[in-house]
Amino acid sequence: MAGRQVLSAGLILRTAAMKHLFIVFAVAATLLTAGCSGTSTTSASQRPTAPAPRTAHPVSYGRQVVLPFGDFINHLAGVTVDSAGDVYPLDLHYGQVWEMAVGAAKPTLLPFTDLKEPFSLAVDNKGNVYVDDGMHFRVLKLPVQ
Repeated sequence: MAGRQVLSAGLILRTAAMKHLFIVFAVAATLLTAGCSGTSTTSASQRPTAPAPRTAHPVSYGRQVVLPFGDFINHLAGVTVDSAGDVYPLDLHYGQVWEMAVGAAKPTLLPFTDLKEPFSLAVDNKGNVYVDDGMHFRVLKLPVQ
């Protein structure tokens, strides 16, 4: 009997939480719909008469460069760059992490094993590489030696 009461209390709490969640979504939908109703409360004097002037970007860039990863990457999931300028792309499909060192002609495969749908990666200031191994629900670290 006590187990049934605990189960009932859990269901009541879960039901109450679902009702609360429904109310939150209903209020959000109402506010969103009200904002998109097609009527405007802005008077003509408040509307801008011309678009704001475009300002120049503070940095000047050269032409884009295609890095020589070629067929090494099947499904790019992410990329990061370390402090030395080395580029690390992450292949979601093959579960691989590559490193393209500055000045290198081709990338090097990093020795991560058994990655399944890795989603993101990072490199710390010491050069250690971290990968979010998505389908294995873990984060792996490849330490610098």
